[in-house]
Amino acid sequence: MKEHEIHIPFPERKIAHVGEGHDKGGVESRGKGIRLQHLTPIPQGESLAEISQALLARMEKAFAVKKDAQGQSVIGKIEEERRHLRALPLRPFDPSRLVLVSMSSQSTVRLEGALYSFPSHWARLDAAAYVGVDQARIVRRGETMTYPKKRRGEKQICYRHYLRELTRKPQVAPELMTELGELFQRLWKLFEEMHCGKETGRVIAKVLQTIVDHSL
Repeated sequence: MKEHEIHIPFPERKIAHVGEGHDKGGVESRGKGIRLQHLTPIPQGESLAEISQALLARMEKAFAVKKDAQGQSVIGKIEEERRHLRALPLRPFDPSRLVLVSMSSQSTVRLEGALYSFPSHWARLDAAAYVGVDQARIVRRGETMTYPKKRRGEKQICYRHYLRELTRKPQVAPELMTELGELFQRLWKLFEEMHCGKETGRVIAKVLQTIVDHSL
């Protein structure tokens, strides 16, 4: 072996040339092979995490079966290679994009075309948004809220953020009751049967004020 050549045991016995790009084609070819084997047809799932876990499980199963001329599996090669790698940092790398945002008077923020709501006491204050691939994390004065990332034009409105305001105008009480759970949905139906429309709202307002004063 020449002095300027480094022997790489994984994934195959190849020679990597330091400071040169002669191996670029081989790397791209290997990437194309993995794409054709495991990403064709394109995987589908409810979330990116679900797709990733299914893909990793499928690849690990294939790697455990495939062996080289010496009878060593790809999984075995990975474990051998892992012993020579550096330890991972204590804090994982966060690839999220930092965006400085200002809350509206309704305590909402628009990120990449999607609208998100936050507790009413956040209104008109500045915050830091960390926008990732599948979630958005917003930090304000030590408080943190994380939402699944919505598409452009979609909304993520949580009426529980406006409990104090809704004690005065409970016009979205049905939606709020859904967020609070089945017991409150049954309570709303009971009040509707007992009272007329406006009176139902007044009774619900008292219930909401109790939640504000004494917690849920």
